[in-house]
Amino acid sequence: MGLRFCDSSTPTASLIGPLRSQAARKSLNEANLSPTRIFVGQSKEREVKITLYDVKGKVRINMVVDPSGAPRLDFLGENGKVTYSVPGNIKAHAQKDQ
Repeated sequence: MGLRFCDSSTPTASLIGPLRSQAARKSLNEANLSPTRIFVGQSKEREVKITLYDVKGKVRINMVVDPSGAPRLDFLGENGKVTYSVPGNIKAHAQKDQ
């Protein structure tokens, strides 16, 4: 749950807020609104996060504080895999994602 910002000059883009369903995302795409560019909120895993997306809507950077209070900054490649993490043990994060 959180707040999303889309890359669009359309004034309604600022009013979209959370896109909770696939149908809502689909209708935005059909209206030619750009994909989400920034997400600020909480993940299903109860991590507080800021996520930055590229122009194609792919996650590129995650700034995360996990439920125990540990911070993490993840940089992702075009394939969605973590390429660099601070503090960093990418292998530990890769195993978590499997």
